[in-house]
Amino acid sequence: AAADWIAARLGDVGLEVHRAAFPAVIGESAPVTMENVWGISAGSDRAGEIVIALGNYDMAPTSYQAASDTAGHVGAVLELARLIHGTRHRRTFIFLFPDGEEWGMLGARHFARTFPQRRRIVAALSIEDLDPGNLAALGVDGIGKFRGFAPMWLRSLAAAAAAREGYPVVETDPVSEWLARAVLVSATDQGPFLGAGVPAVDLAGRGDDPALKDDVY
Repeated sequence: AAADWIAARLGDVGLEVHRAAFPAVIGESAPVTMENVWGISAGSDRAGEIVIALGNYDMAPTSYQAASDTAGHVGAVLELARLIHGTRHRRTFIFLFPDGEEWGMLGARHFARTFPQRRRIVAALSIEDLDPGNLAALGVDGIGKFRGFAPMWLRSLAAAAAAREGYPVVETDPVSEWLARAVLVSATDQGPFLGAGVPAVDLAGRGDDPALKDDVY
């Protein structure tokens, strides 16, 4: 039902809508079917670069209706799709809603491995968790999935965009990043893209009321 709803909203925007089902095994359960949904806004350079904005639509088992971490960033990606598709652009944009993020970024991993034009992808922006309350900062995470880390140019672009809007950036402290680079186990959807050799970064809206976030989450 969630996949149907997202596909309908992408269609309302006017995007070319795609859906792809794939099998997955969660823990000791029997195989289940998951489904990625995405919309394409073609650029004027039809054979040129692709930028992906993505946000998973499956919910954490511990959350209540996924009001903060998932619905918030699904809404943000849908609004990006509406705004960007309404303007002329050279690069092609894909607005991707992967399934199975809470179980190990399964949908993002499947897309990064199987998308036929993946060599044209120049950046993937994983949009994760839009905190309730007032926006206070932009969280940036660049850890890969067993391989790589977000390139500095992409992290710098994110920081510059936040600064332009008057927001600070919250990044991992140097010691924690050093440890993260040693382990390379991501918890969000930029990880599988980095593992596939695609420049990627995770962006999250940090609110000014952590207690409210905890309550909603």
